[in-house]
Amino acid sequence: MKVSVVLPVFNGTRYLSEAIESVLAQDFTDWELLIINDFGSDDGSAEIARQYEAKDSRIKLIQNDERLGLAESLNLGIRIAQGEYVARLDADDIALPARFNKQVDFLDKNQHIGICGSWQHHFGTETWVHKPPISPELCRAYLLFFCHLCHSTLMFRKSIFVDNELYFDSNFHAEDFELWSRAVAVTDIANIPEVLGKYRHTASNITNTKRQKLGEESSRIIVDAAKRNLSIVLYDNDYALLNSWERVRKNKLPQLELLLRRIWQANESKMFYEPNALLEVLYAKWRHDKSGISWQEPVPIMPLDQIFTESYKGALIYNIKRFFKNNPTLIGKCKKIHGKLKAKLGGC
Repeated sequence: MKVSVVLPVFNGTRYLSEAIESVLAQDFTDWELLIINDFGSDDGSAEIARQYEAKDSRIKLIQNDERLGLAESLNLGIRIAQGEYVARLDADDIALPARFNKQVDFLDKNQHIGICGSWQHHFGTETWVHKPPISPELCRAYLLFFCHLCHSTLMFRKSIFVDNELYFDSNFHAEDFELWSRAVAVTDIANIPEVLGKYRHTASNITNTKRQKLGEESSRIIVDAAKRNLSIVLYDNDYALLNSWERVRKNKLPQLELLLRRIWQANESKMFYEPNALLEVLYAKWRHDKSGISWQEPVPIMPLDQIFTESYKGALIYNIKRFFKNNPTLIGKCKKIHGKLKAKLGGC
């Protein structure tokens, strides 16, 4: 068996069939699909999985007899997987037909890479393409501050995860970010620069409460990574500077600059991060917190001192355009309102 697909589900009947069909449509055929239906999932997800299981021997339903949650369901799938590689897929996302074929070929040819992802098309309530970095050096550096990976496109070597006990930690809502931030210490991550998956945005993807929790956890994950990889001990007042879900307040920017300089200096002796890759990430972090420009936007390489003197002209226009781009339905509503007002005012 070459690939084991681990697909956790909890009350996912609405889109589960699409996810399964996307696996069946793969060009690559040497796979097994492990559908982990969590205890308490009672909306018919198990019945859908059983129907597919009856039609294709490569599909297996694993029914949890107690509530495990997402992280432990993923861990269960990894442990029982028979494949050399484990592919991650969520129950509401889609793998494009060439995904497994291209990732298997990439991992077979690049034995030093333990985790392989790709770019991903976001659709639904938001429409855009997530383009995480390609090289292992940039993937490692970005994970210091941001979870710049497309989780449900990732494929990894089972042996590396088992040998290094790289399992998801159920204590985190941001279980993916926490795991990948640990994984870079033992293996390389790379991305294929092609859209090989589709991520479905819905109104319920992230609630405000969960967003706050993810932000708090991101600070903790970053603090742990800095200590583990750079031997930097950060303090309570540093946590607010490292929330990857929120921008730093303007009056905290001088404090953030000092922290980023500390990270750069620590890496000069540790050399855990490739210098140019780290410069790019420090710039992305600073530019985002100072101007609001997304850290996912392209970043030029420049000396450390220059990073903190950039003016970021056009940031306001950028953020307005990005807002409307990520909220296409709002544009339609605005046009509709404008049309009604225009008609009411006699074409003014």
